[in-house]
Amino acid sequence: HCGQVMRQIASRSPAVAKLRSLFLGRPGAIPSLEEAASHLAMSPRSLRRYLLQEGTNYRQLVDEFRRD
Repeated sequence: HCGQVMRQIASRSPAVAKLRSLFLGRPGAIPSLEEAASHLAMSPRSLRRYLLQEGTNYRQLVDEFRRD
């Protein structure tokens, strides 16, 4: 299972990969968008815009992670 998740991480953008790694490092405690943005050294608004450019949003990533 972990290998599958790591392969998916590698196929996404660097910021998305960092977010998924953050999720993996905090099992059972998915950080808020604000906490995740802080971890990536960007504002929540910048993170939202970046994810939109990548064709996703924070909620979709969280839901995708939980399904995996």
